[in-house]
Amino acid sequence: MIKKHNMKLTAMSLVVGLALMTGCGKQAEIAVDGGVSNSTTTITATATNTNIVDGTGVQVNYDTEDYYTDWTNSQVTQITLGDTVEVSGIGVQVADSVVTITNGGTYVLSGELTEGQIVIDLLEKDTVRLVLNGVNITCSNGPAIYVKNADKLVVSLEEGTENTLTDGTNYVLEEGSDEPNAALFSKDDLIINGTGTLNVNANYQDAIASKDSLKIMEGTINVNAAEDGIRGKDKVVIKDGNITITSVGEGIKSTNTNDASLGFVYIENGTFNLTTESDAIQAETDLEILDGTFNITTGGGSVNGVSHRGNMMGAGGMGGKRPQKGQMSVPPDEGMTRSADTGIVAPPDAGMTRPANEGTTAPSDATTSVSTSQSETTVSKKALKATDVIVINDGTFNIDASDDALHSNNIVTINGGNLSIATGDDGLHADVALTINGGIIDITKSYEGLEGETITIEDGEISVVASDDGINAAEASGTEDAVSGDLMNPNGNAALIVNGGLLYVNASGDGLDANGAITINNGTVIVDGPTNGGNGSLDYDKTCDVNGGTLIAAGSSQMAQSISTTSAQKAVDITFTTVQVAGQTVAVLDETGKAVVSFTGTKEFQTVTITSDLFESDKTYTFSYGGTVSGETTNGLGTNVEYTGGTTVCEFTMSDVVTYLNESGVTTAPVGGMMGGHGNFGGRGMRGKGSNAAQTNTSVNTGTNIEATAR
Repeated sequence: MIKKHNMKLTAMSLVVGLALMTGCGKQAEIAVDGGVSNSTTTITATATNTNIVDGTGVQVNYDTEDYYTDWTNSQVTQITLGDTVEVSGIGVQVADSVVTITNGGTYVLSGELTEGQIVIDLLEKDTVRLVLNGVNITCSNGPAIYVKNADKLVVSLEEGTENTLTDGTNYVLEEGSDEPNAALFSKDDLIINGTGTLNVNANYQDAIASKDSLKIMEGTINVNAAEDGIRGKDKVVIKDGNITITSVGEGIKSTNTNDASLGFVYIENGTFNLTTESDAIQAETDLEILDGTFNITTGGGSVNGVSHRGNMMGAGGMGGKRPQKGQMSVPPDEGMTRSADTGIVAPPDAGMTRPANEGTTAPSDATTSVSTSQSETTVSKKALKATDVIVINDGTFNIDASDDALHSNNIVTINGGNLSIATGDDGLHADVALTINGGIIDITKSYEGLEGETITIEDGEISVVASDDGINAAEASGTEDAVSGDLMNPNGNAALIVNGGLLYVNASGDGLDANGAITINNGTVIVDGPTNGGNGSLDYDKTCDVNGGTLIAAGSSQMAQSISTTSAQKAVDITFTTVQVAGQTVAVLDETGKAVVSFTGTKEFQTVTITSDLFESDKTYTFSYGGTVSGETTNGLGTNVEYTGGTTVCEFTMSDVVTYLNESGVTTAPVGGMMGGHGNFGGRGMRGKGSNAAQTNTSVNTGTNIEATAR
């Protein structure tokens, strides 16, 4: 029986490399600079990620065959394509415009094949090198290049040449088979090197696919794909190149779910222009990027972000732990959905998987949506996604995503780079741990900016604009409210920890929200918080300890919290009787009239909490507002700046951990403050009672218990 399948289109970038050795000869070591020594070992590039839970790390080996070498003085077989295929050399059979390579070796292709195919089908496992020296190959019922049996295929893109591969919308497949399914398809390892150009038009499904490992060493690759752009089962490794992908499915992905040491994507450098309907880059285990330039648009961009009404806090994924070796991991985003008035249901073929020696697990990264008529399965449209670990070491990222910009079911670590993000959902999301060690992160649009159960900021410059919470340290489990869909009554294990850097948050929801504790040990944190009285600049369930650095938290007053009395640092808490206009300045002055700390909000506010390591215990300061600051400020924050004019309210002594002020002078902590019900988990303490570890949650729970990853 003949099967026909609808296909898609993909374009790929070219890649440069050093030459391959044909046959089963010894491999020489490749030095980091590309030089070759006489050693018989291969170079191993170990990924710099030290944050993977089980410590396995990502390892990449580069063999001599992976790199481009000059072939002009070598023994090669020349294949000239055309109405008549001309072959000069051995190892080739031609029948009905199908060119079959049967021996290992180097083959140089040129010319045009308007209806034909290149097939590699060796009698014995060996390496085949195809030098594309200006070819245009079209096959209407299968791949343009198809590797049935080899050890490794190396595609070399000759310098200065343009090469094009095109398939049709229907494949003729063997009975019972669903492959091949890509315009360039290999059942074995696939390497692309050379500085030429490769265009891939994939009309059936994928553009470039390997059932083993796929490496791109250098070059220019342009892909248009009806489904995925570049896919490798065991791993996708990109050393360099200029890659442009337009795809209906994912852009770049690795799919091995059976081995925790595989299924990763590793990118050293390159320029990437990725426009995808689904995820741009997806790894079943780890995604590590060392450097490069990434211009990414998914799902039409952030303007197409999903509605968040009724979303579970756990829409990002369930579980997400790295499987032990031999276990099967759960593929991300299998699409858990909520049907109206019926609770959580799995869509047909939702992809429940059973890890070895374990029971059935829910699909991870399950996206939850509400439909008033029927269940809907949403498509994952994230920019960078991994089931286990994402590590960004450096690079420039311009991301416009309808879903999360970065999403891991486990860990996200940012060590450096420049990230500009607009998203219809979360900016950076990690189910378990999000760590920022450096870099510049500018989230210009998001639902929530940073989200994870534990969020740690060591350094970096971070700016967040969020329509809901700016920073959300949220647990992976809770009780779902049947009306709102929010998770309530957390265990209080989530944490936000700031040890350094600059963090600016402009949030319409809570500014800093922790379903547990907030700890600030150093750095600068500025919250231009909510104007909505149902939200607060600070929202935590246990404590907010500030032990160093500077914190400014401005916003509405109804649900406001101050820092905890267990803090090592002094603070002032200022509340106005009326809402202050945007552009209003508050200042804490020293005895000379200079502003030790001043803040000018960009939004309306009624309360401001100010704490700084510049404050000295038992020293007298002056509270003033409405004046003018002259000097350098950062996001409205000024330190040791000149201050003139304004209304001087009072002098006060910085003796208590928190000194409470209003327009009449020094006052006491509010006694009746607003109790919680707001927030995804509820449970807000009274203003001025931040050290209330034993507070009770007064929210009304009318829902059912649901385990879900924090949203």
